[in-house]
Amino acid sequence: AFMLTTDWILNEAIEADLPPWLHQGIVEYMGEDGTHLLNYMEEFRDDKSVLLSPPLIDALLASGVNPRQDQDREMFRRCSYNAFLMVWQLVENEGGLELLREFLGYAADGMDLDQASTQVYGMDLAGLAAYLDPVKIGEPIHEKMERQTPHAQP
Repeated sequence: AFMLTTDWILNEAIEADLPPWLHQGIVEYMGEDGTHLLNYMEEFRDDKSVLLSPPLIDALLASGVNPRQDQDREMFRRCSYNAFLMVWQLVENEGGLELLREFLGYAADGMDLDQASTQVYGMDLAGLAAYLDPVKIGEPIHEKMERQTPHAQP
């Protein structure tokens, strides 16, 4: 229910379209779906990385349903996991929920998203995505995946 509610609130409150990585990442993070996503990745690891770059995440999330159900399921779960990792990094290591809330507040007030990102994080959304790129950062150590200090729900 948290994921659906978060998705609805983002769509209702912010007129501009958030980048797909950010929208999906917030939905996954607020839904506390990280453990499930991490478990889903075990199926897809084999000898390959499950990490994706932000431009690929955005392209896949924006592309719609893949008619090959096995590929669609894998890529959606991988995109969701990577978007989660980006928002996890943003919240847990780059300012907490307070800064994310500030950014979303500016966005809800109609501020240009790049301007809001620069105001809060010191870089536009493309720069922020590159900074949070899971391919560059990698996956956190498993015990770090759980929140170190719980945050109050927004």
